[in-house]
Amino acid sequence: MNYKFLIGGYVFLSLTSYVWGRSPYTERDIRAQFMPTKPMVHLSYEATYRLFFLELKKVATAEIKATEGRWHNRVTGLRVPVCLIEFKIDSLDHPDSGKQRRFSFHNSVVSVMTLPDLETVLYIKRDDEHIRPWFKKAEKVKRLEIFDMESGQMDYYREDLLSGDVQTQLVGGENILKQNKKMVSLADILSKIYRGEKTYADLHALTPIQIDVGQTSVMYDVVTKKEKSPMRVMGEKRSSLRMHFRPSKGTETKGCEFTLWACSFIDLVKRIDNETLKSIADEALEFTMTPLVLDAHLSLGVIRCRLNTVYTEAWSQNRNFNVEIR
Repeated sequence: MNYKFLIGGYVFLSLTSYVWGRSPYTERDIRAQFMPTKPMVHLSYEATYRLFFLELKKVATAEIKATEGRWHNRVTGLRVPVCLIEFKIDSLDHPDSGKQRRFSFHNSVVSVMTLPDLETVLYIKRDDEHIRPWFKKAEKVKRLEIFDMESGQMDYYREDLLSGDVQTQLVGGENILKQNKKMVSLADILSKIYRGEKTYADLHALTPIQIDVGQTSVMYDVVTKKEKSPMRVMGEKRSSLRMHFRPSKGTETKGCEFTLWACSFIDLVKRIDNETLKSIADEALEFTMTPLVLDAHLSLGVIRCRLNTVYTEAWSQNRNFNVEIR
């Protein structure tokens, strides 16, 4: 297992200043081009609203699925080692029920990255959100974005699934590429701080970092500390690296603070009674980190996302990637 980016789950992207798109990927393309070589690891999460020390309401579920395999590049014809990561987060209303909560969201990401250097090959993101604030106009978003880097250049495709508008140009992608490489370096440094091989001084050289928040990007500083997870995760408080992300001073765009507790995948599965997981951990590199708890700090209270279960599942050639690529 070689998923350096389990620590961020879904903070990827790439490339140039102006790029032109071609027809979008389909789920059939992904299934045809990817051949798994290891079982898929499935991590499930539960998000709740907390005020002070009280857990008041469950608000969402999330999952990360990750596996390794070989990718058939349809441009070069080569088969290259990759990791495939899926991320999905859902509010508790069913998207097809016709009944939506005041904050309804069903968002998904599929990312394919080369191993071991984690160069993005394909990144697909689908947003399905309906937000109805008390004193503001309701907002509805239903959007598909595809970043295809198989050719060495980026082919970009963005479709508004409500209006039907299609965009195949991306401006400012050069900066996105730099930030993507910076996030890979950040994940590596954080895992070494967790193992005691690096210090905060090494991290300071990489900050601030740019993180996408909603429809915009925010520059963040990062502060770390070794400590136990703030609550029991799968039966125990676990040794972890606490990472606090705070908007950088002087940043013009507002963003909430958030705190992530993570540990190595190897340490996570040591006491889990699952031989398949343990065999995957035996081959895992030391830098493979897994999110345990994530706090998104609100003006009043926090949204806390906690790891519930870890298990493996078989790959299915009929699987749905939850991005509903058409």
